[in-house]
Amino acid sequence: MRARSLIGWVVALLAVWVAVLFISFVLGGTDTQSSVKDALRYVLDFPDVYYKVVAPWMQVIPATTLMLAILAMIALNLTLRGRLHERPEAAVVAYLFGASILLVLLVAILPQPYETSRYTYFLYPLLIIVASVGLSGLAVAQVAKPGPRLLLVVALTIPIFVFAEDFRLTHLFRVNEPEIRYRIEYDLPLASHYYLRWDYRGAAYYVNERLAPNDSIIVFDQPFPHYLIRTSGIFIREGTRLHQNVAACNDERDLWSNSPLLDQEGEVREMIEKTEGRVWLMVRSDRYPFRDPLEWTLAERYGLTPEFISQDGYLAVFMIPDKP
Repeated sequence: MRARSLIGWVVALLAVWVAVLFISFVLGGTDTQSSVKDALRYVLDFPDVYYKVVAPWMQVIPATTLMLAILAMIALNLTLRGRLHERPEAAVVAYLFGASILLVLLVAILPQPYETSRYTYFLYPLLIIVASVGLSGLAVAQVAKPGPRLLLVVALTIPIFVFAEDFRLTHLFRVNEPEIRYRIEYDLPLASHYYLRWDYRGAAYYVNERLAPNDSIIVFDQPFPHYLIRTSGIFIREGTRLHQNVAACNDERDLWSNSPLLDQEGEVREMIEKTEGRVWLMVRSDRYPFRDPLEWTLAERYGLTPEFISQDGYLAVFMIPDKP
């Protein structure tokens, strides 16, 4: 019991330390925030838990992360101190904590192409279960009567739905509106957390409805061919990492759509010149910061204005008229 009590106190102090760090980070100035980051990096240096787990979550859903972490610490503390010993969920909480710690360490050790919350979001359901146990355990420990205990649980739950990023009522009620469906109202980190959605279907529908037999369609992003009636060519610049991954059939085909692969600017211009009808250029708009230079220089060269802008604002369709 002494060991269990000691571990419980360590966990409780750790929770207080995390809370103090968070408050210092939010209320402090630039120097204080830098010191907080250094402290976290020192504690979570290897495996690189800070950059691969903590930082991505704190960047996109800081309030949710803090509240779930505090409730999870409460659940762990109650479990270690034996407060949940008489309750059947004690073994479940212990198992979930052990599994979560193992999974976090594995995520931190394994290589990740990006530092984003999507690689650790599978832990979210586990944290919610543990946090729920912590919430109910706290209510049981503080209030004996069922009625007031239920009121306490409700009172503690309301801030989660008010402040947590993932439970915003505006998001839930407006989930089918374009601003929410295509993440337009969110900054890029939070939009990536929700998983970016681009309106490829809408752009392809616009072209499919106006396509003539002699027209050509040149696309600059891989999902387009899956929504189009046909694709004349997909441009992926030679020498890029993407080109290395998807060039097939002696660099003549895109691996995923089997569309004709254009990897030189000259090939694009040659297709434009040889097309008897109109040429549809399906590109990423200037809202996307990593597009290929050819995507805007073609529009400038031919003096084009967008025929269509997708609902998310990331995709544009240009049309080069047929030759007189």
